[in-house]
Amino acid sequence: MAINNPGFDQQYYLFTVKQKREGGNLLNACDIYWSVLDMRLDEGRGDIVTGSKNVLLSQNNTKGLTAIPHRNGRDYWLISHTMDNQDFYVYLVNEQGINPPQTYSIGSPHRYFFAYYKASPNGEKLACALGSDIGSEETPFEMFNFDAEEGKITNPVYLGSFYIGVSASFSPNNTKLYLNGLISNDSLAAQGLSDIVAQFKVDRESPEAIRNSLTLIAIQNPQINFPNIGSIGFGAFTLEIAPNGKMYGGGGFGADGPLGFPNLIVINRPNAPGFNCDLNLQAFDFGANRTVRRGLPNQIQNLFNGLEPESGINDCRSENVSIFPNPSSDGIYNLIIDEACGKLQAISLNNALGQEISLEDVHNTIPDKLDIRYLANGVYFITLYFDNNKIIKKVHKLGS
Repeated sequence: MAINNPGFDQQYYLFTVKQKREGGNLLNACDIYWSVLDMRLDEGRGDIVTGSKNVLLSQNNTKGLTAIPHRNGRDYWLISHTMDNQDFYVYLVNEQGINPPQTYSIGSPHRYFFAYYKASPNGEKLACALGSDIGSEETPFEMFNFDAEEGKITNPVYLGSFYIGVSASFSPNNTKLYLNGLISNDSLAAQGLSDIVAQFKVDRESPEAIRNSLTLIAIQNPQINFPNIGSIGFGAFTLEIAPNGKMYGGGGFGADGPLGFPNLIVINRPNAPGFNCDLNLQAFDFGANRTVRRGLPNQIQNLFNGLEPESGINDCRSENVSIFPNPSSDGIYNLIIDEACGKLQAISLNNALGQEISLEDVHNTIPDKLDIRYLANGVYFITLYFDNNKIIKKVHKLGS
């Protein structure tokens, strides 16, 4: 994580977290280091200031780290948490440097180094997603109030327990809180649907109302363009807001299939409730030998406060393309495309594993029907490539 060095133009504090080792073994704890980056050095390319590289700040922490701007608009609060207790460390970062931490013993003990902390864009809330050895035990998902004037953490709100909380992020308008993790729901687990992207409505008046607002927006969502996350393996997406007002999830433990590394999940309208947030999968070209694995950059959230998603290439959304009947008993589907999508260039067909079956250039000649009678019964993905976007639709062929 990087934050401005208050009072020093073109300088930044760069904070890094490193898991501890003993011999060749990784330990269940992390150390936090800081460096100072000066963008005036190395002919404007930037370099680390001499004597300020990887200076130890704190030992025996979780790997979670976030920062919130001070209400004075100049300084920052850096927030970490120590291992095996309830202690948050809140450091004031100002012109004098990184000050000794204020300690707040609040919330649940953090017994595993795997943790993820995220502030709301307005700096008034702090979310904590905790992890464990996958499947070993439940860990709490909690939210707190934060005072950006004094640096105080107060009012813990328990939002539920999960086997692992991978990441969390508030919506740009501060009314929704998203969680990616594993849910401990026996009925869903029996169906192989344990991986989740969850949404909480944090503008509700009481903790109970916030907990009860939980909506699982990936499981059994008829509007998404990829199989339910839980049905094809652990996604492990870290959720981050982008400057365009949308939320992206980068990660994935496997390179194959629709949740592989070239793909990100995209929440096109994170301010919207439930399925209306428009969760979908989008492929990106990161260049040769470049992928997104277990995470996106950890950013200060105030940059995104109040954003609404930009219009433009994503004026064409999943609901602008209709393929019906779906499911189909004979493998023939009607295709209707709204004019908001622009020119159609190509159509590809993939099986449930993401393997391409066919790719057809159509050059703006929109077929009114799609025919997959020659394929076996099952689930397929139809990708429609437009000038500036692509839409993926899931179809079912049931057979007669």
